[in-house]
Amino acid sequence: MGILLAWAVGYVVGATGGTRNFDDVVQAIKELRESDEVSELLTVLRSHLAHVLRSTADMLEEVPGSQPTGDLVDRVRLLVKGG
Repeated sequence: MGILLAWAVGYVVGATGGTRNFDDVVQAIKELRESDEVSELLTVLRSHLAHVLRSTADMLEEVPGSQPTGDLVDRVRLLVKGG
């Protein structure tokens, strides 16, 4: 999705402003990607995702009526049915 958006922006800028404006946009995107703020945001998002995945795994392990070796799909079905 991001690649498609970057391509569309690049196409529009290139078509309307020539290569100078396109180079400016590319440079701005590179600077943004390399900024400390974006790096910190990605670190926080990765940490949050890890927490969510761990919580989801714990919740699926504790589904009443499921066997410890049961299929994950069956556990999700039991969880949804029980809720």
